[in-house]
Amino acid sequence: MRCRAVAECHSNVRAPPQLTSVGRLNDAGRPVLYASLKEETALAEIQVAPKQYVQVIGYRTLVGESIRIAVVGEMMHVHKFGYMRFTGSDPDATLGRILNDKSLDEGRQLLYLDAFLHHLLSDPAARDSDYLLSRAVTAMIHRNPAIDGIAYPSARDPLGYNITLRPEASTSRMHATCCMHCRVDALHEFGFVEYTLLQEAMRTDDEGVFEWMPPLGPSQRRLFNLTKEEYELSVKLKDDRNAFNQVKRVHQ
Repeated sequence: MRCRAVAECHSNVRAPPQLTSVGRLNDAGRPVLYASLKEETALAEIQVAPKQYVQVIGYRTLVGESIRIAVVGEMMHVHKFGYMRFTGSDPDATLGRILNDKSLDEGRQLLYLDAFLHHLLSDPAARDSDYLLSRAVTAMIHRNPAIDGIAYPSARDPLGYNITLRPEASTSRMHATCCMHCRVDALHEFGFVEYTLLQEAMRTDDEGVFEWMPPLGPSQRRLFNLTKEEYELSVKLKDDRNAFNQVKRVHQ
């Protein structure tokens, strides 16, 4: 699947390899970008606690570029509900056609394999075995050099989705479009996190360093590196509460 996505970063792909420890989808010394489709999922993944300070970065693909994502754990969902959780649809009925073109036994085997790999990638207890099995699945998927990353359901947010990206894809075909410095105030059931926005980045300088400004407000976001079309739409919708999602949708 070729994907243009907006993601909330919760791990730094630019960490030196010698400082990169084992993760759910990476070996020691092999950094990847871990990101989530929603900021709440990113905060759940790093297990924030009240009174902690966090920095959340929003990324998107560069205009004219795309990333190739292997989506794991969606065949069973398409089989039962008709759509992918990751995209909200089954684009061109691709997965449905793949399953329907198989015999009954072959289709069941595909469904079982996809569900099994999903379980390994999203197993909440995977940390107890140093993520051995989830890293093995990752190595198997990345045997295909055309695949830039993997999308899989979050182990900590039941409705959340994560993406990992290889360094070459995240550094050459994606860039930051927003960045927030926050203080976590309270955690609630069902994944709700209360936080106070302390600073927002308004741009990056020539060396890639964020330039900080006071936040606009609790329901507003500063965005930078926008295309002309996105900027004009954001100005037009400046008083619209749905503006943020609509600006993202222009790019997606």
